[in-house]
Parts: sequence; structure tokens; C-alpha cells
Amino acid sequence: MSSGVSSSAVLAPTCVFAPTTADQVSFLVKTAVANSCKFAAKGGGHSAVPGAADVDNGILISFDNMKNISLQTASDGTKYAAVQPGLHWGDVYTYLDPLNVIPAVGRFYPVGTGLVLGAGFSFLGNEKGFATDSVYSFETVLANGSIVTVSQTNAPDLFKAMKGGGNNFAIVTRYNLRVFPGGKIAGGMVIAAEDQTEKWLDLTYDYATVQAVQEVKSHALPAMAWVQATDVAISETPVVYVVPGATQLPAIMSGWNNMTAISNTVRSVYPHELAQEYAAGFSNGQFQEQRVFTIKANRAEFAYIWYQFLAWARAMKDVPGFNILHCNMPVTPRMATAGLAYGGNSLGLDSNKDVLSVIYLGITMDTRDDSVVSSFRSLFTTLQSHSKSANLLHPWLFWNYAGIGQDVIASYGTASVANMKKVRTKYDPSGVFKTLVPGGFKLA
Repeated sequence: MSSGVSSSAVLAPTCVFAPTTADQVSFLVKTAVANSCKFAAKGGGHSAVPGAADVDNGILISFDNMKNISLQTASDGTKYAAVQPGLHWGDVYTYLDPLNVIPAVGRFYPVGTGLVLGAGFSFLGNEKGFATDSVYSFETVLANGSIVTVSQTNAPDLFKAMKGGGNNFAIVTRYNLRVFPGGKIAGGMVIAAEDQTEKWLDLTYDYATVQAVQEVKSHALPAMAWVQATDVAISETPVVYVVPGATQLPAIMSGWNNMTAISNTVRSVYPHELAQEYAAGFSNGQFQEQRVFTIKANRAEFAYIWYQFLAWARAMKDVPGFNILHCNMPVTPRMATAGLAYGGNSLGLDSNKDVLSVIYLGITMDTRDDSVVSSFRSLFTTLQSHSKSANLLHPWLFWNYAGIGQDVIASYGTASVANMKKVRTKYDPSGVFKTLVPGGFKLA
């Protein structure tokens, strides 16, 4: 069975069940419910949140034997990739790239399919919305063991609830994901030294408020890292122009090329190659802690958050294997509302008019140190409070970057939560996915 990305997510299941079909998953669910046995489902196992893809003293459903993929055309003419849950996004890109189509899914090779049940950023996000919005339909196993295809036209209330609802409603045994014109596009990684931080901050703000808004085929993941071994902070920013046949970034993104870079790999490239490049250097097995919050895009606040995080990290220089990562991802009004054309989602951003910035803060170390974790959480509270005092804090939390204890679903707002509870009562009246699937971010 494939291992997870972080030791913080590893639990102790009583046994592991590795199905090959939806029928076998159905059998497992019926058996677990009949015996009041806890269970969890694991696809890629990338989440660092304990219980999101594992379980203590229960049955772990591993999808290692369900890794089929095919390109299909629906009766309405929609092209979609039929993806089983054991695949990683790198596998999906590798299959689809020669067919000259691209899905709106995760950007890193080892990340698993569960990403689309949260929200998910993709190369196509500025144009097509969140990754979850690209779902054409789900093949699911419901709480009573029935196998149901959920879509805009079949159980549309459940379809909407599942997009952003994580593991609260069903087990997905196949994701049918819309695909778009693909093949080789322009992309790469721009890496710059610490003396370019101010330029990076300028570009991060410009990307959020100008580039991502005006050029919807642009994509960037502005990121900063600090490495303990060298005491060096560097920016590591994936940049992409999702136009088939493109060989360079558009003029509106030229600032990324104008940085004094240590390395700039922008070229004509297939998405699976980008997914490999962006995942390089990420290791499995360390302890990982992460937190996320959302603010209205603001250059001064971007600077405050990063410099405070960096100063705090440098005080932790004696913690074995200690490193930090900070990402700053925009959510434009178009991204927030693009899914309305495809049945909507549960994220609660339908009326958003601001450019939001998702602020990710992550730490890794060789083994868990409670004092470091406590200090990190205290820093996070301080940063969040600073944004609130500046009237920049937004309540929404991005599922895929959130950490244990953060109430992601409540952040969607009372209307969305009420609708999700109504859907749960209809499709899971006995609360199987609330009580027997205890991990991840739960609907109260």
C-alpha cells in the first residue's frame, strides 16, 4: 500500500481492504455499517490531516487496485476522463497528454484524486473555477451501500453538496472529469534568491489582482520557502500559460521572467512534466503541520505575513529537519463563481466580488515537537488577528490547505451548511459518514 506524504497523517487501522470494483466497496460499506465498524477511504493519501485518509481501529479502504482511466464522450457531447480513485494526478496527465486534452485538477504529480472533493486549485482555475467544479459526474457508494452516479441531472442536490463536502456524503469510486484542449503548453518554475523577495511580493500582488483577472489562461503558485540547513529563503513559483502550442508566458506575466532568477525553466512542456517538476524536492515521512486563512488581496499584508513567518522560523533553527513553506493563491471572482454553470458547489463563495488570497503556512520537521507546534499555532493566530484588525480577513477556509482543528465546513457560511445538512438527512439519514467515518473535516 502506498504511503502518505506526512507522518502526522499515519494512523493504525485494524485491517486494510483493497477493492477492485465499486461492488466490492459497496459490500464493505454494508458490512461496516451492519457491524458499527469505523472506516476510511484512501486514494493518493497526500493529506497531512490525521484521519482524512486513514483510521484508528477500523477498516482502511485502499484504492491501490483501482487505477483505471479512460477518455470518454457523454451523450451530450461532453468529453471527460473517467478516473478511478487510486490514481495520482501525474498518472492522469501522463495518460491524457498524448490525447491533447487537459483536466482541471491538481498540479503536483503525487497528489491524489480526493483533492476534488475539497475545492482544489488547478492550472485552469482562473478560467474554469475550482477543480471540484470540473466534475461531470461521480460514481459513488452511498451510506446504504447503493451505487449511484451523481450528476447535475441525477441527484443534483447531492452533486452540489459533494463538491466541497469531502468525505461527508459518499465514497467515490470513479471521478468523471471534464477535459479541455491540451497538449504542450508554456510553463516552468521561477526560483529566486532572498534578495528578490520584494520583487516577488510585487508580482504576487500583481498576479492576484491583474494577471489572474485579465488573463484567465495564466496560472501561478507564488511560494516562499526557508531551508534550515542553509538558512536561506527562496521564492519558488510555478508559472503556466495554458494555451496549447504556447512556448512562453504572455506579456502580462513578463514580470516573472524579469526577476533576477537562480533558475527559470519556462518552456514548451506537457502538463505531466510540470507536475513532476513541481513535486521534485518534496519528501515523504516527515511530520507536517499546516494552517490556512483567507484575506482580501493586499500587498502590505502579504509582506507582513511572510516576514513574520520567516523571522519565527529562523528562531527554530535548532529543531531537527525544520523547514517552512508559504503559498499565496488568489481566488478571483470568476474562479469563485465559474462552477455555477455546472451545478454549483458547497464552498459558499457564489456572491464573492473581491479578489481573495488563500494564505498557506506549513512546517515540516523530522519528528513532532509539541512545543514547536504550539508556537506555530500561536504565530498563526497572531497573523490571522493582524489581518482581521486591518479589515482584510475573510472567513472562508480552503479545504485542501487547512490543518487539523480548523472548521472548514463552517467557514462556508450558514446557508451552505444548512443545505449540506439537508442533503445528509436525505441520503445518509443514520449519519454513517458522520459517525463511522470520523476523520477529515466533518459536517457537524
